[in-house]
Amino acid sequence: MAFRERPSQAGPGPTLEIRENQPLDRYRLAGRAVREALGRQRRVWIATGIHPEEVAALATAFIRLESRHPGMLLVIAPERPGQCSTIYARLRIEGGFQVRRHSDGHGCDAGTQIYLLDTPGELRAFQAAADAAFIGSSFVTAGVADPTGPAMAGVPMVMGPYAEADEGAHDPGIQARVQRLVQSGGLRRACDPLELSAALDGLLVDGQLSRALGECARRALEASLPASPAPAPGAAGHRALAQRGLGSAGPFPVNCPDTHPNVVLQ
Repeated sequence: MAFRERPSQAGPGPTLEIRENQPLDRYRLAGRAVREALGRQRRVWIATGIHPEEVAALATAFIRLESRHPGMLLVIAPERPGQCSTIYARLRIEGGFQVRRHSDGHGCDAGTQIYLLDTPGELRAFQAAADAAFIGSSFVTAGVADPTGPAMAGVPMVMGPYAEADEGAHDPGIQARVQRLVQSGGLRRACDPLELSAALDGLLVDGQLSRALGECARRALEASLPASPAPAPGAAGHRALAQRGLGSAGPFPVNCPDTHPNVVLQ
């Protein structure tokens, strides 16, 4: 692990480099550095592989969770880089959320509600920094909802009803992997935004339970994957992690009022 300087619009700041073939403890160390930048005292959940049509569901879940977890942060990693502008517009312009883009280089402050991870190659460390994860492309029949990344990072997950696209290539191992993770307790299923918010609340409200379920997911995944050689050096490139900028138990209130009147997402 090495620190270096990377110029940005906000001036040079410390960044952390990690490689794809570094062991788990290195990713966790990188995750702690990212978490310091995002805000250690706030709850953080990450939504990976997000399709633009899932933005409305995420917005609904965020609104419901925000009243339970003030200062909460949602990190969104789009399914493809080309979808970043669409997702940003729906959240910032249509939804009225306070959104920061990682590529802007300004970091994340206490007023940021949603942090858009719109640069490639940094997802693993951000996953390791989260308290919980939502597996994207699982509320739509497009793309593949793969829980491997968060499970490898030891993060408990929630995913929707779909694991694979109706059309296109299919991975016969995805369904078996999902089933194994569900059985471990580290992956929960949700059919709509209300179930998503309730499931995430259960993970965010109890940090000790969240960590235990995440570890169950990691061990279940390790047991299901055959041993494989480390990827070739440089195959995934460096991970440059910006660190600039910069927080109740009980059942989730199903009928809690919305607290974000500007949301007009369709």
